[in-house]
Amino acid sequence: MSWQNLVLSFFLRKRLKPFLSRALEVEHVRELVSRPMWKPRAPLGWRVRQTTEPPKGEWIERDTGASNPEAGRTLLYLHGGGYFFCSPETHRPITFRLGPGAGARSFVPDYRLAPEHRFPAAVEDAVAAYRHLRDAGTPASRIVIAGDSAGGGLALAMLVALRDAGEALPAGAVLFSPWTDLACTGGSLVTNDGSDVMFHGD
Repeated sequence: MSWQNLVLSFFLRKRLKPFLSRALEVEHVRELVSRPMWKPRAPLGWRVRQTTEPPKGEWIERDTGASNPEAGRTLLYLHGGGYFFCSPETHRPITFRLGPGAGARSFVPDYRLAPEHRFPAAVEDAVAAYRHLRDAGTPASRIVIAGDSAGGGLALAMLVALRDAGEALPAGAVLFSPWTDLACTGGSLVTNDGSDVMFHGD
C-alpha cells in the first residue's frame, strides 16, 4: 500500500466517516473535500483546460505543440462521490495518472449533483458528455469510459442508456469499485463496516 493511500485512508476515516455516519450534512462534506491535503500538478507535457459551456467539466490534454502519437484516443472519466459531492478537481490524483498513462486526453464532466439535482440528472449529463465527444468527431471506437464508486455506477448507467437508445458504444469501460447496489442490500455492507474507511453499514 502506498503512503498516499495510507494518508488518504487516515483522512477519510478520521474526518469524513464521522460526518457520513449521522444525518447527512451535504454542504459540510462538500466543503471538507474541497480542501485537499495536496494539490497534484499536471504531468509534464500535459495541461488542464476547464470548460464552462455545456458539457461543463475539464480536459486533461497535451500541451499545445507537444507530439501526440495517439491523437483521438479519449478517456471520459466520471468521478465518484456518492452523487452528492466531489468534482473533477478532487479526482485529479486519478485522472492525472490514468489518461496520460494511456496516452489519452481525458474529459471529466462536472455533472449535476444531488440533492439539488435528482435522478436522472447525472445520467443525462454523462450521456450528453459522450454525445458531445462523438459530435466533435471522436469515433466511439476511440473512447473509453472510466469511473470510481458512484462514477463507476454512473458509467454503467450511461452505457445502458446508450445501448437502449441504439447508439454506438465506446471501446470499453474501466470501473473502480463501482457503486452498483443503490438499494444497499448486499451483506458486505455489514461485514465490511469496521474496515471501510468512509461508510458505516447502517
